[in-house]
Amino acid sequence: MPNSQTTPPRVLSLLSAATEIVCRLGCAHLLVGRSHGCDDPPLITSLPVATAPRVDPNAPSAKLDAQVRVQSASGGPIYQINNQLVTSSNPTVIITQEQCRICAVTPDDLNQACQNLPPTAKLITIMPVSLDDVLGDVMTIASALDVEERGVRLVSHVKKQLADLNTTTLSIVGSNNPKPK
Repeated sequence: MPNSQTTPPRVLSLLSAATEIVCRLGCAHLLVGRSHGCDDPPLITSLPVATAPRVDPNAPSAKLDAQVRVQSASGGPIYQINNQLVTSSNPTVIITQEQCRICAVTPDDLNQACQNLPPTAKLITIMPVSLDDVLGDVMTIASALDVEERGVRLVSHVKKQLADLNTTTLSIVGSNNPKPK
């Protein structure tokens, strides 16, 4: 449980996966804003949107690729960040990623767009490249929200689901491949 002697964190999630993790940790009520791409679980769609793409994400892939290339060549970010909304929501935790500047807002995008970030805002940057990294990110986010025990339970639950899936898959593969005589 969060420390009852401190003010609960105010979370701005700029990455869909991170928003889902926050919600799976039982902390949706801590969210004060989200990115344009965060739409799951549906309850978070009522939150203020802090970002917008500078390209048309619904364009056919060739056109979208061309738009991204033009935006990248100009040196500008792919996403527009609503500095006023970020500042007024007064986040104490901001979650973003450093995996891909085309996929979502990066720390550099945020720093360039939001010169007036609250000095107390803690920037959490995730960059998973493996499943273990994703599970580590769950713990990083849980720690930032002061709900480490929930993080441990969520990671354990996911690992159990993966183990069960592995067992089921092996039993199916094994029954379809008769052993040589």
